Amino acid sequence: HRYTWTLYIAYIYIYIYRYRYIDIDFFKDLFSKEFENMPKAPCNTCRKLIPLQVLPVHIKSCKEENIDLLFSEINLNYIMFGIVMNKIIIKKKVCPPSANFKLRLCSEDVLNWISCQVDEGSTFPLCVSRSDLFNRGMQQWLRQKKSSPKSRLKVTFLGESGVDTGALGREFLTEMVAGIEKKLFTGSTDNKGKNPLYCLSSLDNNYFRTAGEIMAASMAQGGPLPNFMREWCYRYLCSGDSDSVQVSTSDVTDLELSQLIMEVMLIKFLNSDLTVDAAFILEKCQPDFSEKGSVKYSREVNIMNFLQDFLQETEDCGIELPQHLTVGRIMQWITGQAHKPVLPSERKDFIISVNFYHDCDESHTICFPTVSACSRTITFPIAHVTTFSEFRDMMKTALSHGQSFFRV
Repeated sequence: HRYTWTLYIAYIYIYIYRYRYIDIDFFKDLFSKEFENMPKAPCNTCRKLIPLQVLPVHIKSCKEENIDLLFSEINLNYIMFGIVMNKIIIKKKVCPPSANFKLRLCSEDVLNWISCQVDEGSTFPLCVSRSDLFNRGMQQWLRQKKSSPKSRLKVTFLGESGVDTGALGREFLTEMVAGIEKKLFTGSTDNKGKNPLYCLSSLDNNYFRTAGEIMAASMAQGGPLPNFMREWCYRYLCSGDSDSVQVSTSDVTDLELSQLIMEVMLIKFLNSDLTVDAAFILEKCQPDFSEKGSVKYSREVNIMNFLQDFLQETEDCGIELPQHLTVGRIMQWITGQAHKPVLPSERKDFIISVNFYHDCDESHTICFPTVSACSRTITFPIAHVTTFSEFRDMMKTALSHGQSFFRV
């Protein structure tokens, strides 16, 4: 028995080795007598029952191949979508494993193959009324259980004596494909195709599945091509993998959802810190200094140093006024807003002009800065401010009593 099992395992190994590296036609051998009594499990990709001993190798090969649509038995619901692209690249694995070749096929070749899959030995008969053709056609298509939509379509219109030799079927398919585009798809003004309509009623009534069968039959039997879908829709229906489908914001045609997406995109701006600090105000200040080396320049630099100290002191511990003073309130006093600019255009051009007034009346004991919030300009008096203490008192008084607009 040990010898028998050794031979049996060696035999399986030979088949596995042959399957992996030599012959892609090994699929046929999986159903030979040697594998009859082996336990099997279905492959998730091709749905074939494969012996468990070779299933891992088969799954890997099956996924790599993207097996050609032209040589596999594929549901006509999915065949239809191969036409949308101008060319289809089919990759097929050959020996050695690293060698691949690409077969380029034009849409005419695909259409010819699809038309050859129609079962001419049986018919798919429909009798419909021209009145409300789309809904009646959908209902009759759904009720037809005795034959497959892969069969030759034969259409009869109620009350008409015409015999379908091809023209009636093509007329029916033309009207149905146009109705599918109008009733089950919705589009935008960008002319990039349409999205499936969000309609639970149509979904529950199996209208979308029926639409796929009708569009497949239309391509196979000389009807119009369903070339109205967006690219993401086509790719999803071909692959069934929603994770690999790239959808852009322009693909969303629903107005409410589009606005919601725009709001989500703005979250990074809304969540960003818009609180003003001392560094921000100083960074945006653009002082109009006098000539370097002059006495005026020296006094102006001192004023800017006092402003920096005042802002940092306010930021660190706050300054008690009738209302608690913050850097944001100082920003609002100068510019009218207590937050950083939100719009990109505002952020780019946002500056605070700082001017200096040297011609103050010497008989005054104190003068106050003047602010133009519209132009974001502040003018500091120079003559009566020589220490930081004097600057602080001046700013506290101005901020306490100078919120209103009195000068024109």
